[in-house]
Amino acid sequence: MRGTSAVSPESDDSSNQSQCPAKTPAQIARYLEDLTCKIMHAHNYLKNPAYANLVRQHTAQDLIMHDANVHDCPIPPSVDIETHISNVINLLDTHPCFEFVPTNVTAHVDRATNHAVVWVTEPGVGSDKERMFNRESVSRLHFRRRMEDGAWIFYKHMSIRGGGDFW
Repeated sequence: MRGTSAVSPESDDSSNQSQCPAKTPAQIARYLEDLTCKIMHAHNYLKNPAYANLVRQHTAQDLIMHDANVHDCPIPPSVDIETHISNVINLLDTHPCFEFVPTNVTAHVDRATNHAVVWVTEPGVGSDKERMFNRESVSRLHFRRRMEDGAWIFYKHMSIRGGGDFW
């Protein structure tokens, strides 16, 4: 069973604003690091529509889930947000001890191209029965700035290293 939420969608400032208030690259990086943590924590509660909507608000409809290596990420590859949400719910139903716990979150912002990459590690989380989750994973989350309103949108996840062959 997952613990209490680290973020509430009702009180989440980033879910109530479409634009990043930050102006400097360092401020934008901090904003994206915080937003990444909120998105990842919300993945633990996707059956709750408020958390699913928080993820949808900050994620591209054509989200790409991609592995740099074969079968590294516990979430199967997908090419849209709804399939991704379904895949995460299935993972959590199958492995109730699994939890998204982002650590070592670091953003690199390229203002010239309006793109950013956020590096994230997650500790191995699991019980003795689910040892496959006991290896740290490393991921890159790619964001692009939407020209219409200036919002930063998560559009691609690349698993660099995960816990192993999950599916």
